[in-house]
Amino acid sequence: MEIFDEIKQIYSINLKDDNTLMDELSLHLKYAERRCKANTQLKNPLIDEFRKKYVLVYDIAAFISSRFYEKTTLRLDIGEVGYIAMHILGSLQKLSGEDIKIVLVNPYGKAVEKIILNGIRNISNVKYFGNFSFLDTKGISEVKPDLILTLVQLDWNNSCEVYRIEDYFNPNEYHTIEKTVKQIKVNNTYQSLAISECFNENLFLPEISLQTRDEIIDLMCKRLYENNYVNENFRNQVYQREAVAPTCFSNQIAIPHSIKKDAKKSGICISILKEPILWNGYNVRLIFMFALNKSFDQVPKLYELILDAIDDKTRYQKMLKCKNYKDFMSILMKGND
Repeated sequence: MEIFDEIKQIYSINLKDDNTLMDELSLHLKYAERRCKANTQLKNPLIDEFRKKYVLVYDIAAFISSRFYEKTTLRLDIGEVGYIAMHILGSLQKLSGEDIKIVLVNPYGKAVEKIILNGIRNISNVKYFGNFSFLDTKGISEVKPDLILTLVQLDWNNSCEVYRIEDYFNPNEYHTIEKTVKQIKVNNTYQSLAISECFNENLFLPEISLQTRDEIIDLMCKRLYENNYVNENFRNQVYQREAVAPTCFSNQIAIPHSIKKDAKKSGICISILKEPILWNGYNVRLIFMFALNKSFDQVPKLYELILDAIDDKTRYQKMLKCKNYKDFMSILMKGND
């Protein structure tokens, strides 16, 4: 319960009400202690893919691992941390975030509606609020949708995103709708004042030429300290977190940060390296260093914002080429050229 309280404070995620997770995680850690002592820790052949796909979940599991070490002086290896992450993932899937509200403007009847609903059924975090006539502006406005899918031209002003479906049999239409949903989520995230204030041009370091992970960590910690975001102990806390489990999750990105949220104010230092450095077996060029204050409560949205941009290969390559802060932020937030 103490660890769950800390997770809520650090990651803005409440796991305390999930009694199943409490029981399963307690049992897992009980036997993990025995496995550590017997030198028979679990191996996880899917751990690399899991870490790439569920960065925040793995980070929470690494935090639990660090607290486990403090209590037992036993260090869990990467496979064991991965199994802890799987327990957490199951709980988080039950705590899905705010859904994007979708309505459909379709004058062609139930059969067409069913085809479209089948096309969007695999898009996560969306909620369908019904099929409306293009004349029913009042009904649509009462729903306050985030996205209107329409099969006809709408000639009235809309305060939300509108996507016109040209060919509801074409799978590419639904890929585009999924991208539109993701962009709406990104836009909603950046509208959060807490997140937008984390970014600062003084913390943007393009075209860096360094050779090692430690050199880049030291440089970014120094920049945060010089701009009064952190105290002198922040650097040591970042290295403590790296010792638990490296914060590089693929060849694309590393997200180093301290064990606790105790920055003076929240800031994100960004480095783009001219040449990749080796970080836990990965060749990395883009680094986001988080320095978060205890009042910051948007951690899941922050991860979602960054990872959504990284998952888009075109946007990722554009970010690597950025020399200008405003250009970088435009790509990160909106995917613009």
